[in-house]
Amino acid sequence: MNLRVKFSYLFTVLMLIPVLNYGQSNEEIMNYLENTVKHNYQYVDNRAFSQISDMKLIEARIEVNFTNDEYGGTVISNYLIKNSAELKKIPSPGVLIEMPEFYQSIKNTFQLKTPEDGLVLQTALNVISQEERNEGFFSIGNKWYFIRSAFFGSYYIVETDNDGKITKIKHTKGIETDIPEEVHYHSEVKSYPDLVTPEIDKNTKEQIGKFLIANLEARFEIEEGVYSLIGGKSEFFNKISAAKLYGVKYIVAEQQGDEKYESVYHTNLITYREKIASADKIWETDLFLESTKPIFKLKTDADATLFVDFLNEAEGKTEDLDELRFYKKGDLWLFVRQKNFDEEYGYIVKTDEKGNIERLMQSGFTEADILRFRMQDPEFKVDFGFVLKNPTETTFNYNQAELFNAAAEGGDYEYINVKIEFNAQAVNAIGAWILTRQNGENLGMLASTEMTSPFTDDIPVSELEKGNHKVEYLLLRPGQETDNPLGIIILNINIE
Repeated sequence: MNLRVKFSYLFTVLMLIPVLNYGQSNEEIMNYLENTVKHNYQYVDNRAFSQISDMKLIEARIEVNFTNDEYGGTVISNYLIKNSAELKKIPSPGVLIEMPEFYQSIKNTFQLKTPEDGLVLQTALNVISQEERNEGFFSIGNKWYFIRSAFFGSYYIVETDNDGKITKIKHTKGIETDIPEEVHYHSEVKSYPDLVTPEIDKNTKEQIGKFLIANLEARFEIEEGVYSLIGGKSEFFNKISAAKLYGVKYIVAEQQGDEKYESVYHTNLITYREKIASADKIWETDLFLESTKPIFKLKTDADATLFVDFLNEAEGKTEDLDELRFYKKGDLWLFVRQKNFDEEYGYIVKTDEKGNIERLMQSGFTEADILRFRMQDPEFKVDFGFVLKNPTETTFNYNQAELFNAAAEGGDYEYINVKIEFNAQAVNAIGAWILTRQNGENLGMLASTEMTSPFTDDIPVSELEKGNHKVEYLLLRPGQETDNPLGIIILNINIE
């Protein structure tokens, strides 16, 4: 198959060549899918590992991001080792201790003779074991015992010759001796503050690309008219949507000895009006909602019943059907998909006056949930009610000498008691939080999934230095952005 590839040098060399199987050739679908699969190659090192070994450990990452999630997709990690010019694939870094190549790679300059040497090796084991547990180590003669986790039974026993050269490393669930009361460097690692893992050079990238193409097979398989995750034919999709539906598989196959192993990653894909979208729950995408408008209107109970049939089909739902129901609440349709004790969960759907679906969200059905759904509409306005109730003024003047004398004579410290009321339902719906700031410096925050009104605070006036002080209370959206608060209250305090 002749595939037009739009990759730069890196992906031209490194991309595993996929095979596309579907009834109708579609280059745009192919390009779209190729762009959901990214490749990244990097050395795995923490400086301690390269201090003891000349071996290069490489992680070749294939990231499958069918949903275009900003946080990334599923990562398929392949590990390669490089001694001199040769590459070899290994199942995981943990098998290094079983390989002659690893012992051959141990540097003659590294000797395990002192606790400081042991700290280097304990730190290097973080690369081999792929975790950071470290409960210290001790030695008896030429045997060293590295405790990764006594609770989980994870130990490394390291044997050396009389010169301190490592001859054997074994991972075990137990050891034949008691752990002494005092061990070396419990919970510590060797620090390398100037550690910079080098980039893989061009020639090595080319070598890795050729190696993976020779040792791994990766391909797409697409079938029209099915849901990939459940492997079922679509009966109701075409009654709801004008888009074309495809079930997509990304298959990575590997030969290990006489056995061939395949890892399969699924998603659903639709095409509509020269646009493409892929997602596990394809019915939650904007393109799907757009594609329903020509052929489906949600106005009557019969329409809602058809929509339920579609959801059952798309989710592969065949059990607990008696829990399913739908009802209207104002201008919204609520489709119950599951029930947990007395709480119902499902989809909130908003339509326009013609019955076209405008928005859909998986949610609970409490008042806060419904408000959260409505607040996603930019036209919807909500009053967060962020109002100062106490004190009744916002500007204060004090004399520092009088404050000091009052505190010294009777222990009377001066405070400004602050009470701020807010619309807790709206605040919780959007996930807002309150930041306290004094003279531009952050002093404290209040964040919770169940914020309650009022918010209270005490400003210790007696502790303030001479000068003008500005205390701010900001109601903020989720995140760290402070430039556009939902509400703000400012108190100005002057100490003369």
